[in-house]
Amino acid sequence: MGVFLTTSFFSVFAYLWLYYCLSISSPGIVTRVEAWTTVGFFVLLLILAYGADKYNQWKVDQQKNDEEKREEEIRNQKSGLKTRLREVAKLYDEVTIIKIAHGTIGDSIDKAVVSEMREVMKDLFDVENTSELTGAEIQAALQPDTLFERFAARKAAGTAQNNKDFLSVKGQVAQSEGQLASSANKGPGHPQVRFKCLSYAVAESSGSVEIIV
Repeated sequence: MGVFLTTSFFSVFAYLWLYYCLSISSPGIVTRVEAWTTVGFFVLLLILAYGADKYNQWKVDQQKNDEEKREEEIRNQKSGLKTRLREVAKLYDEVTIIKIAHGTIGDSIDKAVVSEMREVMKDLFDVENTSELTGAEIQAALQPDTLFERFAARKAAGTAQNNKDFLSVKGQVAQSEGQLASSANKGPGHPQVRFKCLSYAVAESSGSVEIIV
């Protein structure tokens, strides 16, 4: 817009300057001073138009940089929220996180942790009610973001408890990976049989797994 206004002003000014030179200052002729002054005006037009163009480009770049900074801040904030969510998921399991979101966790988890996780999920997913979230959405947030993080998570899960206590639980709402076998004995149920679902999956990276019935 600055370049347009600059050239528009000078286009009108050029007619006024021409009228002044040929009708008022020196009727019928153009003096040497008027000629060099006209050249000076032309150079001034180029400088101002170039400056206006560069200024507009600078404003666009600044706006773009500001937007990128805001997006980066949002990404960092989301990353921090995901990290906290994953930390709690490691202490319990993914199914527990999903139950917290849907309000079906009961009193088995500390209320402070439940309240914190709900606030984290509200900020992470930009929702007012965590019960609106699906198990797939929550599970996706709990997964590592990059390929290297996925490899590290698989390796950590595979080496847990000397490669003999890794248990992956499927069923109910979503898949839960990295759960220790010792946690399968928690909660109400049959005093001797502790199966949570009908199938158990073991990642290739786990090396070996030991299930005692």
